[in-house]
Amino acid sequence: MVSVYRRCALRVFGAFRTVSYEAACVVARIPPIELIVDERSSSYNSADYITRDELRKETIRKCQRRWNMAFSGRWTHRLVPNIEAWVNRNHVEVDYYITQLITGHGRFRTYQYRFKFDETGECPLRPRTEESAEHVFFFCHRFHEERRDFRRVCGSDPTADNIVNIMLLDQDYWMAGQRFAAQAMQKLRNDERDRRTRR
Repeated sequence: MVSVYRRCALRVFGAFRTVSYEAACVVARIPPIELIVDERSSSYNSADYITRDELRKETIRKCQRRWNMAFSGRWTHRLVPNIEAWVNRNHVEVDYYITQLITGHGRFRTYQYRFKFDETGECPLRPRTEESAEHVFFFCHRFHEERRDFRRVCGSDPTADNIVNIMLLDQDYWMAGQRFAAQAMQKLRNDERDRRTRR
C-alpha cells in the first residue's frame, strides 16, 4: 500500500521516481498513508467532541515529528522544515521546475552522474565542485541574473534556508521563485542538450 501511495504522491507534483516516500508526501501536502489510517481510526473511535480539524492538526504534528527524524529527503527538509506552513499555503501548486529545486532530483549533473546519464557530476564552471541543486540555485555564476531577478521582487537573496519561507509569504514572491526555478532548470536542460550534441 505504501508503494502505491508513494507513486500517487509523486504524480501529484510531477517528481522523479527516485524522490523518497517522506519527501514525496511533504511536497504533495498529503500525510503518509499510515498516519491517515490512524487519523480515520481515531475519528471512528473518538468521542464526538473531537473534531476532524483537531484530528488533522494532530496528524500534521505527527508528520512534523516523522519529517524531522527521517533519514532520507534531507535536502527537501532543509528547504521545507515546517510542514504546517507548507501545507496551509494559499498560493498556486508546485510545478515541474519547483519540484526539482525542492527535491534536488532533476537535471543537476550530480543527479545525472549518479544514474550514469552524465560522465561527471561537476559544474562546468567550477571543476571539483558538484553541480547539485544547492550549487545551481544559490552559488553558480551561470544563474546570477536569475537570482538577481528573484532579489528584485522579493527583497533578499535566495538561500537554501530562506527561499521557501520567502515564497510562502506572498503570491508574487511565489511566482518569482517559480520563474527563478524554471529559468535555471531550462538553462540546465539546454546545457545538457549541447553536451549530448557535442558527443
